[in-house]
Amino acid sequence: MKFKRLGSLVALSAGIMLLGGINAKAESPYDSFKGELDKEKAQSHVVQGFNNSKLDRMLDSQQTKGLFKSQKSDISKAQKFSKGYSTQELTGNYLSEVEPNDFVDEADYLPRGDIMLGTFYHDMDLDTYAIELPQNGTIGIIGAMPTDSLSDIGFVLTDEYDNIIDSEAAQFDDHQMIAGYNLPAGVYFIRALNIGEFVTDDAYAIAWDYIDQLPSQDVTPPSAPQVDRIDDNDTILTGTAESNSTIEVSTIGTVISSAVTGTDGKFGVYLPSAYPVGTVFNVTATDQAGNASTVTTVRVVSSVLNGWFVEGGKSYHYTNGVKDKGWYLDNGRWFFLDKQTGEKRTGWVLDGGKWYFLDSVGVMKTGWVYTGGQWYYLNTNGSMKTGWLKDGGSWYYLKSSGAMATGWVQVGTKWYYLYSNGKMAYSTWIGKYRLGSDGAWIK
Repeated sequence: MKFKRLGSLVALSAGIMLLGGINAKAESPYDSFKGELDKEKAQSHVVQGFNNSKLDRMLDSQQTKGLFKSQKSDISKAQKFSKGYSTQELTGNYLSEVEPNDFVDEADYLPRGDIMLGTFYHDMDLDTYAIELPQNGTIGIIGAMPTDSLSDIGFVLTDEYDNIIDSEAAQFDDHQMIAGYNLPAGVYFIRALNIGEFVTDDAYAIAWDYIDQLPSQDVTPPSAPQVDRIDDNDTILTGTAESNSTIEVSTIGTVISSAVTGTDGKFGVYLPSAYPVGTVFNVTATDQAGNASTVTTVRVVSSVLNGWFVEGGKSYHYTNGVKDKGWYLDNGRWFFLDKQTGEKRTGWVLDGGKWYFLDSVGVMKTGWVYTGGQWYYLNTNGSMKTGWLKDGGSWYYLKSSGAMATGWVQVGTKWYYLYSNGKMAYSTWIGKYRLGSDGAWIK
């Protein structure tokens, strides 16, 4: 691992001041530790890995393998976290080891950026610390002891099944060890042990932090909630928003109710009671990172419906609380409302054996319309025209499908020619064919 980006861990090293008074020397423990760290970073010949090292030999020993064996088969990560890993109350940034902590199910929880104080009580003492990475990233772990300690710190990183992760990731010198790991988000365990040859109840400190990349902080607010229509009989306000966000409903500046959206983003907020027509609710969504959306305003309407309403993304028209169906005239414009459901229709509609065309907002069209790559003509009553049509002094022919014809067409026993604009040719020659004044081919 390269140590050019260990600034966050250098800052953590200030916590080694808590070793002051324990085997302290004339210089401060922090100065001593920082000097050791600077020396470590400057050395190009620092051993990479643990080949032929004391730690390597210890890891291969049967005694250590016995210590690493844990009750892993019956304990899930969720259960371990419910036990809290013997988590200490934070006092500043310093935590103290809690024994026993040999196994992963006994591990002390070590938050990012905090410093754990431990003690090697006996030869082969193994202390286990659980760490949790909320996001993928490169982390650094540092362990240190006072430089005059007789013990010597070593550690490895394992998963919850005691599989050692990248045993060659570390660099170490007497009384301190630094390791870097590029890891996916998850729970891991630092297994600290004394690799010295003496035991004198020596204290040590261990800490970890992100170094090459910090987990990105979510600062993006969720979109404003989409709120369904609510009337003066409703006691539940429904809608959709970002999944797992908290929905708050307020009126006149006071929050009256809240709920959490499901994984599908849907929510239903129970109100204290039904509210009168005209009441204004302000609805916000706050995501799990604490980002709040802009406000969605919704007004309570009458339960006796009149006019156009959107329900489930579809438009309907009500008259005195009843859905209108079939043809509906609104401000001089005709709309067609499905005769079964009342849904406002668009596009082609077949009614009474005749075809009608409704534009994108549902208004019935008349005259020429271009759709699907074809021209059609709709009568003044909206029905689709077929056969011969005289418009603007020119004749056109509309096929049985309603599409305007071009080129040669046979109508009855006669042939006619329609230009590309649909107009009928007459009293002229089309190639070697002569057309009469009525447009028919003169044989």
